[in-house]
Amino acid sequence: MSLIAAALVLAATQQVPAKVTYKPYLNSRFGFSVDVPTFLKANPEPENGDGLSWQTKDNKVILIAYASNNVLDEEISEMHRKEESSAKKSGAKNLYSVLKKDWFVVSYSLKGRISYRKVWIANQVSQVVDFDYDQKLAKQMDPIVAHVVKSFNPGK
Repeated sequence: MSLIAAALVLAATQQVPAKVTYKPYLNSRFGFSVDVPTFLKANPEPENGDGLSWQTKDNKVILIAYASNNVLDEEISEMHRKEESSAKKSGAKNLYSVLKKDWFVVSYSLKGRISYRKVWIANQVSQVVDFDYDQKLAKQMDPIVAHVVKSFNPGK
C-alpha cells in the first residue's frame, strides 16, 4: 500500500473511534428506541417528530432512524420489492437482501458508499434504521451497524 493510500485510509477511519460507546435514542412520537454511536452528532429533529439523523462532521457516516404510518397499506413484500428494485436500477453492487414476516433488509455498495437499511413493520407503522457510510470504513462499521440494528426496539 502506498503512503498516500495509507494516509487516505487513516483519514477515513479517524472519524470512527477504536472503542465505540452508545447512547439510547427514544422517539417520542412512534415509541421506538435504538442505540446511537456517540461519535455521531445529531441533527435538529424534524417538526413532525418522525425520527432523527446523526452524522460525522465529514459525512463519512450517516445514520437515520425514523418511522412513518403505512397510509398506503403496503404489504411488507411490496415495500421490500420496491427497495430492492430501486437498488438494482441505481447500479448497486454487492446487493444483500432478506425478507422476513415483519422486517426486511436491503444493503449494497454504490459509488464508494455502503447503504444498509432495515425496515420493521408493526401496527401499520414502518420503522427504519438507515446507514450510509464510506466503503473504506466497512471493517469499522460492520460491528457498529450490527449493534445498532440489534438494539432497535420497535414502538407502538
